[in-house]
Amino acid sequence: IGRWLVGGWQSSGPPPLPASTLRGVDSLEWVDGGEALAYTARDGRGRPARALLHTIGSHHTEDVLLVEEEEESCSLCLSTTKDGAWLAISSHSRDSSEVRLLPAAEARGGGG
Repeated sequence: IGRWLVGGWQSSGPPPLPASTLRGVDSLEWVDGGEALAYTARDGRGRPARALLHTIGSHHTEDVLLVEEEEESCSLCLSTTKDGAWLAISSHSRDSSEVRLLPAAEARGGGG
């Protein structure tokens, strides 16, 4: 599993997507052996408020909502563990933070 960062990517994992497909994305991670991409999407205020999962080869309207951060002072960020076994969905504000862990191989089943 390769880790992507907007503005650059590591050499492992599938090649990058065209830049035009990354609008409104602050973080993304390959999951499920490169079969899917977890990504954050911005809300109307411009903060990364939703974590979604896109299965490669499917239409973006089929993307699965993993987490939606309703607290307006919080933003979401994604990462994976070094071994790629877990997807970490972090929610943070100036005063607090929490991390939800989702088994990466089961991410296509949805979060919660």
